[in-house]
Amino acid sequence: MITLTAPFLNFGVSHALNPETALAAFGAAFSLTIIFNSLVFTSLKLYNSLLKDKNSFVTILGIYMSIACAASLIFIGLAATEAGHLVFTRWFNLSPGAAGHSREWMLWVSPVPLLVAFRCALQGVTTVYRKTMNTAVGTFLRMGTALVAVIVLIRIFPHRPGMASGAAFSLAILVEVVYLFWRTRKMLAFSRPTSVAPYDFDLSVPYVLRYSFPLWLSSLAWTGSFPLVNFFIAQTQNPEAGLAGFSILRAVNVCLNSPLPSMVTVVVILGNRATISRLKIMGTGIALVLTLISAGLVFTPMGRDLLSDIFNLRGVALEWSAQALIFFIFTPALFLARFFLEGRFMRLKQTRAMGLAGIMRLFIMAGAGLMITSWQSGINGVWLGMTLMTLASVSDAGITALAFYLGPGQRSRTRAQDPVAETKDREEQAIDG
Repeated sequence: MITLTAPFLNFGVSHALNPETALAAFGAAFSLTIIFNSLVFTSLKLYNSLLKDKNSFVTILGIYMSIACAASLIFIGLAATEAGHLVFTRWFNLSPGAAGHSREWMLWVSPVPLLVAFRCALQGVTTVYRKTMNTAVGTFLRMGTALVAVIVLIRIFPHRPGMASGAAFSLAILVEVVYLFWRTRKMLAFSRPTSVAPYDFDLSVPYVLRYSFPLWLSSLAWTGSFPLVNFFIAQTQNPEAGLAGFSILRAVNVCLNSPLPSMVTVVVILGNRATISRLKIMGTGIALVLTLISAGLVFTPMGRDLLSDIFNLRGVALEWSAQALIFFIFTPALFLARFFLEGRFMRLKQTRAMGLAGIMRLFIMAGAGLMITSWQSGINGVWLGMTLMTLASVSDAGITALAFYLGPGQRSRTRAQDPVAETKDREEQAIDG
């Protein structure tokens, strides 16, 4: 449900006065919003793996609220200064009108980083106490609010898609935060132990920063991929058609495969030695189902109908997007490998591999983008975008698997022969319940 928010906003924006221009503006602005929020998003992983008492909660929240304040000021700067106009017209090659829509979005979503920082804290609390239905209901409320608000606002202000979608997005997250705070107010007392894998030291600010830094690199690489891809699409002969189509396909693909990133949290909370094989089976089953659904979109008229009837794509943008649907088939297996192993690293409280994978992801995407656009400037922009995103997923899965099986994975194969390690495993399983 988290990833339905972007397709719903795309749906609303596609009914603005000039849909292609509005979608291109939204795609560019939304990608920047995500990258500037990316450092804040990593706090949820810290809560899931480190939150054991009130002191650890306050330490993590204080650091990430400071980062969120800086992000909000950047959003306001992009909206209110000439720098924002230059970013959207030169980096994304948008027309002045589309750039105006993007800047208006940035203004209306400027409270979002602070809301996200608080939301991640509340989600972390509800997860470590295994009350995960709270997160599901909160996300459902956000999704519903975003859909209703963007439809209403785009009807009232069809000439201002940036304001309509940005206000809907901020309102939706505010509703989610209010609900989560109401549901977690008693848990915030930390009157009983959490289910985090044990550690025997108090969190300090330097430790949290060292632990966070590789996750920041990973998150920046993940979210930075979208504006990087948008930059290369902007170098093609029809950038607005490419940006509009890629914005839709990226959102739908991430939404379709959204169960797989949650494997990180599931493995962190539940992945002791007694359960890890069952989690592998569960993840594989989910990936197979998602691959079959993707094949249905690719090889039947359903995919094209979805793009034209729901997201209002027309002309070149529709044709290019329909051709690029084939990339959907590869995503489930690649996501499963990456996020399952990331959960293993997070449970072990080892984050360096995530940073390495993030750096390699950006290098591979940048190199491939430069080569493709220099050889084929007239390439289908949506095809280009999906090619780069698939290469990024291959890099993520490969680097993460290599780091794990040469490190913790190799050590775990000899662990059963170590009686001290076996005792620790039994203690950990008892804590996990």
